[in-house]
Amino acid sequence: MVDASMDPQPWARKQLEDADPDLLRALLQEVLEDIMGTEVDQVCNPAYGERTDERENFRNGYRRRRFDTRVGTMDLAILKLRSGAYSPTGCWRRSAPKGAHLDRGRRLSPAC
Repeated sequence: MVDASMDPQPWARKQLEDADPDLLRALLQEVLEDIMGTEVDQVCNPAYGERTDERENFRNGYRRRRFDTRVGTMDLAILKLRSGAYSPTGCWRRSAPKGAHLDRGRRLSPAC
């Protein structure tokens, strides 16, 4: 029988610590792309898939950016807008390898 009063946080922490780095990277990528999707929904007004005459903007594809984290490097799909520009908010900064031109090898790195 399972103890219903067990605190799930230590259990979840142990599962994540013991997990394969590829799993952690995939989970992090999914969460970050969901956050960016929510931010773009706020800009476009209304949310993705909803139809209305009051729509302020439209999604217009993706641009791929490398994102370096402690669990490894991943390719994030950064949403593009039909008019204007979108860049993720929060703990992001753009970085490039030493000696690289800024127009090549664009990367995102956590800033916090």
